[in-house]
Amino acid sequence: MTTDAEIPFPGFLDRAVPTRWGGGLRAISKKVRFLFSLPHSRLMEPPIKVGIICTLRGPEYTLESWIVWHLHVGIRFFYLFFDDPEDASIEIAMRYQSHATIRVYRPLTDVEHFYRPLASFETFHHIYETEVPVRQQLNAEYAIERAVSDAVDWVLHLDSDELFYVFPPCTLQTHFSSLKGLDSFTYLNFEGVPDSERIGDYFSCVTLFRRHISSIEFNQVTSRAVLFWTSRTTRGQYMISYDNGKSSARVRRGLRPSGVHGWKSTRSRDRSKTSILDAKSLDMSRFRFDDRAVVLHYVVCGLYWYIKKYRTLDAFPNAWYGGKLLIPPCFHLDSRDAFLNGDYEAMRRLYVSQVMLDKAEVIEEQLKASVCCRIIGVREGIAEEYQRLWKEVYRPVLVSEMTGPHSMDRGGKVERSADGRESKVNTLSMEKNWIISSLVLKFVLNVEEGSQASYRPRN
Repeated sequence: MTTDAEIPFPGFLDRAVPTRWGGGLRAISKKVRFLFSLPHSRLMEPPIKVGIICTLRGPEYTLESWIVWHLHVGIRFFYLFFDDPEDASIEIAMRYQSHATIRVYRPLTDVEHFYRPLASFETFHHIYETEVPVRQQLNAEYAIERAVSDAVDWVLHLDSDELFYVFPPCTLQTHFSSLKGLDSFTYLNFEGVPDSERIGDYFSCVTLFRRHISSIEFNQVTSRAVLFWTSRTTRGQYMISYDNGKSSARVRRGLRPSGVHGWKSTRSRDRSKTSILDAKSLDMSRFRFDDRAVVLHYVVCGLYWYIKKYRTLDAFPNAWYGGKLLIPPCFHLDSRDAFLNGDYEAMRRLYVSQVMLDKAEVIEEQLKASVCCRIIGVREGIAEEYQRLWKEVYRPVLVSEMTGPHSMDRGGKVERSADGRESKVNTLSMEKNWIISSLVLKFVLNVEEGSQASYRPRN
């Protein structure tokens, strides 16, 4: 119960007043006392400041949508690291500096200033020029000190083809308020499924998403729907990119990125949680399922973007971090090899058969099984926010308007995977993990009374 001492001008509203005023003032008094009795009233708590760290190269046709969407959800701090100091996207980012704190960095122009003072530079000094994940990690480490200076509360480490999405009625503020007491949180990632080769601004075009396997209930219907995806990929993959999520972290000095998917703190006690259960270790102490906030990954959504990605990555090795993190045989390596061979038709076949889905009846089956879901809120949110900011109708970039270096004129050489061309993901192991995760998830959802999470598709 709030005491008078905790209310401004204590006792004022209890004084004797004329009868004709008393009823009104006493009603006001009750409302004031109620507001001040709320220990976590929104009137008393400042909004949580959230920022994004991103390493970019050539997203000039999608960056505006990326920024506008994140402004729409309430993110106001952007730490953007451009690999190319002359990137045309920089001008687009600068245009939004009147609407948010947008810090633009060109780290490769001054390595002595940006990278050398970092704690992990000594470990990576010999490979940062050739490995994108290493530069991403160094950039995130640099950004943390800037975020501390900006008094940012939480940061996300995302790529320029990823969006942070919060399902209504949850909001950015309610989500991060729910992470009280945590240092980091790992989100489920949903993968975009394009329905065409010709896609320009995929954020405004792609609405079908393959849900993370950990968020799908295991049964005969879903098993058949998941088998559709694993059987159409050369390597038996359900997702053609990563499936270990992306993470947010509470900003504080000493925070360090752990690769590009997680964070590590100098605290002795681990206060991180994840929505993705590791079925091998079954570490329930870190498991906290929450599908109200996810990362939407628009991986190679469009043939233009597919070719451009592998032209940018070029002859990357079979392992990251100087050979320490092996890349298993996968769609990623197959795409690299097709590009380096200069085989446009091979790349197009890979895209049409393993990335794109344009069959209406199959899409309907996937939606009914809740393996896929439709999310139209992004397209609507971008249009709404752009209208609010500029008082103009938003017109996303069309593929016919896009030009640039996306030809097949590279044809370099790279060491092939030692595991052989016919190697596949262990789908049996994936199914075992899925079954265990599904059982645990059902149990957790049953015992956590009032949980907002569910297997139902969220649109």
